[in-house]
Amino acid sequence: MKDYQTTFTYVADGIKASAVDSAGKGFIYLGTMVYSKEFLTKTLESASFAGGRINRTGANSYDINYFITDHLGSTRVIVDNNGEIKEQKDFYPFGKEHENSDLITSTNRYTFSGKEKQIVGEVNFLDFSNRMYDDFICRWTTQDPLQEKFYSWSSYNYCMDNPVNNVDPDGRFAFAIPLVPVIIKAAVTAITAVTATVVAKHAYDKHRESRKEKEKRERDSRREDVDKARKHKDMIDNHVGKPSSDGTPDPKGGGGIKGKITTIVGTTGIAAKIIGSVLNYQNKLVSLQ
Repeated sequence: MKDYQTTFTYVADGIKASAVDSAGKGFIYLGTMVYSKEFLTKTLESASFAGGRINRTGANSYDINYFITDHLGSTRVIVDNNGEIKEQKDFYPFGKEHENSDLITSTNRYTFSGKEKQIVGEVNFLDFSNRMYDDFICRWTTQDPLQEKFYSWSSYNYCMDNPVNNVDPDGRFAFAIPLVPVIIKAAVTAITAVTATVVAKHAYDKHRESRKEKEKRERDSRREDVDKARKHKDMIDNHVGKPSSDGTPDPKGGGGIKGKITTIVGTTGIAAKIIGSVLNYQNKLVSLQ
């Protein structure tokens, strides 16, 4: 027959110092470090840190386990340095673990609400510092040390019978989880993300509109240049005029600048021919004399 007797030792301020069974096996607690005890031999078993525990796996080897917890602080998933899942747990509202063969299990003792399960002597209570909790009957094992403040409730009730919304960190005082800051933080995060998306979209749309306006201005400018060139050509062809084949100005553009120049050039050519003829006649007369 097994002996389930376990001896718990506490220091003056109520912090647990050791848990040892009748065979001299158990654990010794020194701050964040836990030593395994077997008779007179003490060996470092694990050490806690903010995000999980460092567990001894051999003479000089250790594993770092990271705890992923729910809103109650219960350890739901444990992963190692490589992101490999070491443990998965689901709980009933009052802390009893689901029996599911599909979930990965380990030797982790820190489970519901992040509290250590007392495996020494197979007690299996959860240590909340001031009291032990039995998740099988959903009650504390001792009376509430602050029961005069909650006289309308049983001294053995857990979280005022509302373990989904309430927590009791040390076994003395249950209170509602401060969901308002969590909700506000989530809302602020969501609003920030939405605002960032809207601002980015607005900036993109503005940039796109600005680019379209710039392209439109460039097209309009090119179109104006083409129109100006066409008008200039039409002005030359239709209003200035073209010279005819004999050098006389085109009647269609006789009043233009180019027509006047052509008229002057044509008249000068006729005068030069007359003067040349007169000079030739005079030279002939001189030769006859």
